[in-house]
Amino acid sequence: MSTRLAGDVSITYLEVKIQLAAENARFMLTLNADPGNVWRYNLSVASHNARNSRVAFGRIIAPDHRAAQRQIAAVLGQGYQPGTVERGLFDTMATEPRRTADQTPAIPPVRAVS
Repeated sequence: MSTRLAGDVSITYLEVKIQLAAENARFMLTLNADPGNVWRYNLSVASHNARNSRVAFGRIIAPDHRAAQRQIAAVLGQGYQPGTVERGLFDTMATEPRRTADQTPAIPPVRAVS
């Protein structure tokens, strides 16, 4: 199926994948942007020897992917006991300070080698 678009058209699709891992806990969090600052999320338990299995999913309203990931982490962390590795992963992600343009590390210039 195809759709013809005419005029000044902009199509934007944003997907963010975050892997969380510590000790034996491994998760994959996927965020997808929808119109109206709505973010769909899917949390899976990652495994080397089996297919990933979904643990949680839902939607949240946030202005950008960093705010969405912090809000989602706060919600997901509530599903684990305090003091567990899993809870620590989500609590860390939920309380991570937001970077500003001043704090973003500069990318060093590429130098030609002859």
